Amino acid sequence: MGLVGPLTMRSLEKAEAKEEFLAVKNWIKKISYKAYYTGRTHQIKAEGKQITLIIDGDNAQSSVVQHFESVFFTSQVVVFNSMGFANKDYIVGRFRNNEFKIDLRDWVNGEEAHQ
Repeated sequence: MGLVGPLTMRSLEKAEAKEEFLAVKNWIKKISYKAYYTGRTHQIKAEGKQITLIIDGDNAQSSVVQHFESVFFTSQVVVFNSMGFANKDYIVGRFRNNEFKIDLRDWVNGEEAHQ
């Protein structure tokens, strides 16, 4: 166990980090769906290891904050209109010391990536 233990822990940490990254992508897609079926604008503010979701209501706003361990975002704001479309093409950040770019045109808006 002395030699296998650290490798097992690293594998587990990698798997958990990958799961978290996929959860972020799926959560963003769900925000798009929710904006569409509620007919309300949804806005996400990504910064550091958290995303704040702000939902515009009739006379008020509500917000939800998601915290992450392995995913780090540069400061950015993405607005999903009442049709569920994002106003930006990408969300960028870092995952396990590698830069990533989530293509919202493809992932959320269902458009083919531009070449």
